[in-house]
Formats: sequence, structure tokens, C-alpha cells
Amino acid sequence: MTPEYRNCPVCSGDDAGAIRKLSYALFDDSPLESSSCTLVRCNKCGFVYCDTVLNDANLIEHYRRNLHYLSGTCGAGSNAETMRYRNTLSMLKLYNINQSSKIVDIGSANGGFLRFMKNNGYMNLMAIDPLQECIDNIHESRIPAKRGSIQSMPLPDASEDAVVVSHLLEHVIDLNTALGEVYRILVPGGIVYAEVPTLEYGSSFQDAPLWDFPYEHVNYFTRRHLLSLFMLNRFSCLHYEVSSISRERGNVKCVHAIFKKNIQRDTLDSRFSSLDSTTHHGIKKLASDRIPCYVWGVSAYTQMLLAMTPLGECNIRFFLDKSKYKQGKTINGIQIKSPEVLKVLPDNVVVIFTKEPYGDEMNRYLDEIKHIGKRIEI
Repeated sequence: MTPEYRNCPVCSGDDAGAIRKLSYALFDDSPLESSSCTLVRCNKCGFVYCDTVLNDANLIEHYRRNLHYLSGTCGAGSNAETMRYRNTLSMLKLYNINQSSKIVDIGSANGGFLRFMKNNGYMNLMAIDPLQECIDNIHESRIPAKRGSIQSMPLPDASEDAVVVSHLLEHVIDLNTALGEVYRILVPGGIVYAEVPTLEYGSSFQDAPLWDFPYEHVNYFTRRHLLSLFMLNRFSCLHYEVSSISRERGNVKCVHAIFKKNIQRDTLDSRFSSLDSTTHHGIKKLASDRIPCYVWGVSAYTQMLLAMTPLGECNIRFFLDKSKYKQGKTINGIQIKSPEVLKVLPDNVVVIFTKEPYGDEMNRYLDEIKHIGKRIEI
């Protein structure tokens, strides 16, 4: 069945329910194909987002033509912005980001944050923004800048110590591709500072309840959904908090967090792929040659290996286990006996046992009974 709405940007769920239709009177020269969208909620994870026919390229062209920061006034150093920059810097410092660290600000607009960082002694800075006008403005401050987007950054793999994505992710349709790029350019263990507005605490302005739904925002985060998005994309959360950006008649609530790039590509995937390592210990050949063997230690882990690796295809004569509860039971019709039977078996029998958690104890026992046959630890 074709989903009625686009898949959830966080969990990829294909079942969402409509909240209401949102419509806008756009500029007459707007490049956007539609002036309306449907606000929906994912029925799987609860994330609120806009179902829209637009893509990220449409939105970038919209920003180029119409957004106010092209005037050069945005990020110019207001007290509220300066306080926000200080908070970002203080959080980065907590996680060993220092003046020699390589830091990239994605969606940097006119570079207000990077100017602040430069004024505080940080020199290894880089701006990424899709608009050439913004890149030119940043170059005037002698800060390196490249044209690109969070979905495609002109930076080498594992080149950056820290990435800043502040008030950007709420504008991005393809969040998973975006975080894949962030992951790619970070060094192992690299840091991400992420900040997004949140609807979790009600309207920012009581007299303007729809203010929080501008056309450019396609994602509406809560703390839980921001953390879930990063964790599903191979990051660990080190810290998060909620703060306010003060305005004259209200406060914009924001979630900001520090995430760390996991060194392994995917912790769970790497664990399951390690099951294949049994083939590197001769188990596959042992199974194909039908060599008699004895499997010592009937744990839940061993039972998984029997079902998911070539171990289950081996010519197992008996299972061995010290537990009297297990002795006498069978697995796949093969009986479980006491390890004492090893004392009366020929010296050349093959014994297979797991390294953890009792591998050392099993090796000591085999040494004591002077077993000289083949041992395979898996």
C-alpha cells in the first residue's frame, strides 16, 4: 500500500495522520510549486512534520530569493544572538573542543557564530552554506567558506572535529541523508552541536499562536525526537537541555544537545556481523568435512551460534556442560553430557567452546586432563 503521506523523517514510518492543512500567500516570484502543505503526526513515533511536494533544492532556491538574511542584517551581533553563541561555545568546551579544533558551521547564513568564534581565538573555522551571497559575506571576515548543503558538503571524510547545526534541521526534508553527511565529515568521536526550536512547551507568542509554523519549517522537534534522530544515525547523546531565545513579547523554546560520532559504523550491526567470525576459526571447514566434535558450554550464546552460524552444521557427537540441570537434555536430538566424558575420549577429539565468559577455565581443565586434541575457541 502506498503511504498517504511522505515517510517520517525520523523513524521512516509510513503511517501518519493529518493534523491540519497549512496554507500561505507566497511572493509572486516564489519558486515553490505549492503554497500549502499538510501538518502530520507519525503514528509510529509521534514526530510532527510537514507532508509536502517540495524537496530540499526547492527550499534552497526559495531562501536565495526571499529570505531576510540576504540583507546582511541577520546574525549581526544582537544581545540575544551573542548569548546564544556563548552558550554554544561553552557546551563545545565541555567536550574538549578548543581553539585548535577544526569546526564547521553548516547553514552558517552570514556567519555570525563564526565571527564570534574567531573573536574568541578560534581559527580553524569553516562555513558551509548553499547561498553564494552568504559565502561572499563570510569571506569578507576572512573566514573560510564553501558553498554546499548539509546533504552534500565539499569536505573530505573524517576532516572535522566538531560540526554545528543550529536552527537548520527544522528546514531539512531528508534528515537521514543530512546526518549521514555530518557523520562522514567528522573524525571518529567527533562532536555535533545541534539546536532546534521545539513546540514541546506551547506557543512562543501567546498573541500569535501560528507563529511557530513558518513555511520553511518542515520538521517540529521534541527533545525525544531530536535524540532519536541522532541515535538512529550512529550518534550518542552526551548532553541536552532546553533554553529560550528571548523576544520582546515571548520566548522561543529550543532544544540543544551535544552528540558524539560513534566509532563503529553501527554498534548493533557490527555485533551481528561478528557472528560470521566463526568461519575464521575453521568452523565452516569442520562442518563440511564432517569431522566429529564436541561442543562444551550450552549457554544462550552457544544456542544462538548453533542456529545462526555453521556451528549448527557440524558433526557434533555430544554437547558438554557442568550444569546438572542441562545434562540429559537434548538440542537437535544431540544429548548434553558432563565434561567429565572428555577424560575417556581419544586425545585427538575436537573440542569447541566459547571464549567468553569461561574460556580460560575450560582451557585450564583441558590442560589438567592432558587433552592434546584440537581446541577451537569461538
